[in-house]
Formats: sequence, structure tokens, C-alpha cells
Amino acid sequence: WVHEHEGRRLLRLPAAGVLATQWLGLAPPLPWQINSGDADAILIESAAVWRYFARAGLPPDRLRLTGTPGADRLARGMAEARGRRAQLCERLGLDPLLPLVLTALPPNQLDVRAQTCDFGSYTDLLRDWIDTLAAAGACNLVLSLHPRSRIDSVRPFEGPAVRIATEPVIDLIPSCDLFVASVSATIRWAIACGKPVLNFDVYRYRYDDYSSVEGVVTVESREAFAREAHRMLSEPAHLASLARKQEAAAPDWGRLDGGAAGRILALFDEMTARRQPGVPSGPSAALPAATSTPAPDPQSR
Repeated sequence: WVHEHEGRRLLRLPAAGVLATQWLGLAPPLPWQINSGDADAILIESAAVWRYFARAGLPPDRLRLTGTPGADRLARGMAEARGRRAQLCERLGLDPLLPLVLTALPPNQLDVRAQTCDFGSYTDLLRDWIDTLAAAGACNLVLSLHPRSRIDSVRPFEGPAVRIATEPVIDLIPSCDLFVASVSATIRWAIACGKPVLNFDVYRYRYDDYSSVEGVVTVESREAFAREAHRMLSEPAHLASLARKQEAAAPDWGRLDGGAAGRILALFDEMTARRQPGVPSGPSAALPAATSTPAPDPQSR
């Protein structure tokens, strides 16, 4: 329950919570790993995430690489990308011949990250973020709002080539040429679709989740953001090179074959079939027969 960080000892929960979970037999094996517990199987979306959880200490024999329904949604989006893009441009009044830049705007976190951010207000952040992308090169800029953000706070920044889309961002990513976000979990969807990513760590969290992915360019300052955005949108060869790198990494971050839901249902059938009358319940009772799972190789899929 204790973790040492920068010379300080931290407790995962208040002492009363620790005692209660231990007393009731509800304590997870690894309290500092959010997915640690007594699950018979942990369903994993990609090989990259499989390795992440294995390194975190979760039992490899319980990590099952199935993919997610979201991956099936992305697969449909990729298959229909051209038509969806044309419909989006028509609905938003955008030029279908221009590159389409999709940005997932970050939420307002200045209440806890003001000391590490280049912007004094959320309005300033939005204005600079949107103006920088719009001025970086001839493009259509589509704004996707964070679920916590209000559309009226972004509406003033719309223009002829800058429009707000209300569809879920997972349905927009397959149609874009460049995805721009801030240390967002949605970046993994863009990688799986082979879309180049400009990752502006505007609050300087410095997560390293995507540091090994060559198609993801991460910056921390507004100056670096403007520089990289301009290069991506003014040098087609550079953007194309990033796209090729992202396409090479894509299989490691998502299996877009449309079969994830089927694999999940098959795993349910496999596990429930093993629960026979009189067999004790518990994590070991329902585990599939395999006791060791090698790290997935994306090239083998």
C-alpha cells in the first residue's frame, strides 16, 4: 500500500480504507495498479497495451488480447472514411480538396496545472491553439470538444475553415489527415488508424505512453507547437513520412479487423463453459487452460 516517490512515502488510500479492504478480503494484489484485482481475465485492446500492463505487474496469463468494440468502430470508420469525409465537409461547409486536421481540444485543467502551462486562462489557450493550427497552412480545421467542455466556450473561434463537429471523436479520426491532441487516450485510436499525431502536452504532464511511436510528435511549448504544426501542414512530404511511420506502428496499437466483439463473446463462452457444478469459484477456477501467454507479436496478426 506504500509507494516511495521522490523521497516521500505515499499511501494509496487513507489508513481506514486500507484496513477495511484488508479486513474484508477486498484488497487488490497490487494496490497502486488500477486494474489489479481478482479478475479471471483482463481483456486488452492491443499488443502495446498488453506489454504496458505486463510491465506494470499484472499476471500475463490473465491478459487476453481481444481488442475492443471501439476497435470495431474504428474499422468501420476506416472502411467508410472517404464517404464520411465527404459528408462531413458538405455538412460543415468545408473545402473537400484541403487537408483535414482534426483536433481534440484539451479540457480546462488550469486549476491544477497553472504553474506548468504557458497560458494564463483557458480562453487564451483555446485561442492560441486554434489560431496556430488555422494559420499553419491551408487546411480544414475540425474541432472536437472534450466531454467536460461547453460548446459555447468554443463557438466564438469558428470560421469558414474552422468548424466544430459534434460527432464522437472516434468516428472522426478515420477521416482526418492529421490528429492534434494533448496527452489524450484518443491518440491510441489515431495510431491504430495510421494517422500522424501532433501531441501538444500543454499542461506538461510528460507521460511517456507514446514516446516510442515515431508517428507521434510531442511538444511542450507554444513555440514548438507552432513550429511543428507549420512544418506538418506546409511540407506535404514531411506529413506523408509521418503517416508511413504511423501506418507501420498501427498493428501494434489496434487490431482493426472488425472481429473484437466476436472474440470477447467467444472468451465469455470459453470461461463460462469451464464453470461446472461443484467446481470452486475464484480466479484460478475460471482461468483458461493456458498458464503462460507470450508477449503478442504485432507482425504475427
